[in-house]
Amino acid sequence: MPKNKSGGNKTSGNKTSGNDGVQSVLSQIGVGTPNVRIHFDGTFHEGTFLGFQNGSVILRLASGTVVFIKRTSITAVDFF
Repeated sequence: MPKNKSGGNKTSGNKTSGNDGVQSVLSQIGVGTPNVRIHFDGTFHEGTFLGFQNGSVILRLASGTVVFIKRTSITAVDFF
């Protein structure tokens, strides 16, 4: 598996669904991993993974906005 600049694993086009899979995948990538797409509540956000806080996944969007997405609402994660 190729390594990204933050030291985590990155697989192009990889997708996982379900909360156990989401936690598993996001726990294996490094903080600062770019090109992460998180699907939740019928929509998605794309950006840089910043970590976890209080049951939420933190993502920085291309606009610079930081969003907190409840882990329980995430339906899939993929990398682009």
